[in-house]
Amino acid sequence: MKPKAVLFDFEGTLMDTVDIYLEVINEICHRMSFNEMGRETVRELMREQKAPWDYIVPQGVVEREKLIEQCRRLDEELFPKIFIREARLFPGVLETIKSLVSQGVKIGLVTSGWDFGFGSFGGGRELLELVSAVITRDDVPVLKPAPDPILECLRRLGISASEAVYVGDSPVDVRAGKAVGMVTIGVLSGASDYDMLRREQPDMILAGVRDLPNVISV
Repeated sequence: MKPKAVLFDFEGTLMDTVDIYLEVINEICHRMSFNEMGRETVRELMREQKAPWDYIVPQGVVEREKLIEQCRRLDEELFPKIFIREARLFPGVLETIKSLVSQGVKIGLVTSGWDFGFGSFGGGRELLELVSAVITRDDVPVLKPAPDPILECLRRLGISASEAVYVGDSPVDVRAGKAVGMVTIGVLSGASDYDMLRREQPDMILAGVRDLPNVISV
């Protein structure tokens, strides 16, 4: 493949965030006196981009919606602090993206997360210096698997879907890329295993982002 741009999902693709989410969610469970959540359940929620509060707060509990709102507020308080403290890019991510940029490939970041400062964690500032467009949940009305976030990123890059590749770790990422008509690459570094990604029929599946130079030449 010889793309003019490579667009990346963020969580699970460029960075391991399963343990970060697990820590945040279980701290909220502790504060709210709910049962803690297991790692595999967190991975499942991340794959499908589902909010954990419907699982944390028991059905039928008094004032359930009020309790869910309390969980959301705690999440907004805790996640940025824990993220900044714990977040690290996967090995080889910066080197791979630097190589692509040096060959004239534009880099886009398309995440369903919030933009609370990608440059505030280890390696984040260096990553942002290589990225030409960042799309978060604040930039579009609907999230992946809808095509809107990827289309907005392509618009900002000035690149057509046929000239770009989308790389992500979840079925949602593959669905979004295919909805736009892009070449899609699934990576096994996040919440999904091989069979989960294969069912979505991406163009290829790699172990991680560091393997991209094996399949992309420019």
